[in-house]
Amino acid sequence: MEYELANIGRFTVGVNKGTKSENDFRVVYREKGKRQRTPKHIHLLIDILIKRECEPELTQELILFLNEMIGKMKNPTAASCGVSSLEV
Repeated sequence: MEYELANIGRFTVGVNKGTKSENDFRVVYREKGKRQRTPKHIHLLIDILIKRECEPELTQELILFLNEMIGKMKNPTAASCGVSSLEV
């Protein structure tokens, strides 16, 4: 499955057979031009994949909404959080 996010660009998500049991699976992704990876913190993506199997149209709306929100996010800085300097 191919997706596109504002802050990452195009990426592909795949599901491979796992090794822990007959029901085990591994979710992998590959950003364009990079190697395939299995991130340690991929819970949200697995949840979306399962939702997509049951409610594909509603899940697509969720993906578009999340993509829009991610596009509006700004990186926090100390100044934007009301901190004028960091003290140790």
